[in-house]
Amino acid sequence: MITHLSTLIMLTGFSLGLGVLERFRSQEKEKKEMEKEMLNAELALLKNQVSPHFFFNTLNNIYSLIQFDSQKAGETVHKLSKLMRYLLYDSDKNLTGLSEEIQFMKNYIELMELRLNEKVNLRVNLPEEPPLLMIPPLLFIPVVENAFKHGVSYREDSFIEIEMKTKGDELIFRTRNSVVSGNGEKPEEHMGIGLDNVRKRLNLLFPGTHKFRIEPGLHDFQVEIILDTKALHA
Repeated sequence: MITHLSTLIMLTGFSLGLGVLERFRSQEKEKKEMEKEMLNAELALLKNQVSPHFFFNTLNNIYSLIQFDSQKAGETVHKLSKLMRYLLYDSDKNLTGLSEEIQFMKNYIELMELRLNEKVNLRVNLPEEPPLLMIPPLLFIPVVENAFKHGVSYREDSFIEIEMKTKGDELIFRTRNSVVSGNGEKPEEHMGIGLDNVRKRLNLLFPGTHKFRIEPGLHDFQVEIILDTKALHA
């Protein structure tokens, strides 16, 4: 009887253990599904945030160009159409090529450049032949948009710097922009919902394999993203 009782206890414990393990696996699966849904929701939000007022301002710029430079206006419309195509179709993928994301940023920057005057010093250093890496779409553009939103002054000298490079196993992306004194903003007010979304996406997508730094200063505001390229080959 003792032998049978011991066997029964062992089988019961084993059965309970399997049940707990199965419940744990089910909870982990549900957690991953929720994280996936959150990522999709955040991506949809980012697509909507790149930004209605940006398209409105770009269309106004195109209208002005038509009056004195119709050729450049046509080129601008073409760039805007490529930007919208990427937002509507290519950004629906879970991953996109780094070269496609860089081209999207270049088109965005060129369109934003239409609004700048001689008081704004814009320096862009993006790789012409980027490595063959896959990244989540629209990962860097909120950082770029944040630099244009907070770093431009039409009354005083201001600057925006945008850079991407690889160093060893790291993909490094940085922006640095001036802190405009006349708009009444404090440096910490530059950290809006766009940068917060970037932080959340990085934490979900690259846990332990990324760095995200924000350095607010009195005269400049810097953001740096560092990704482990080994995680981008997967």
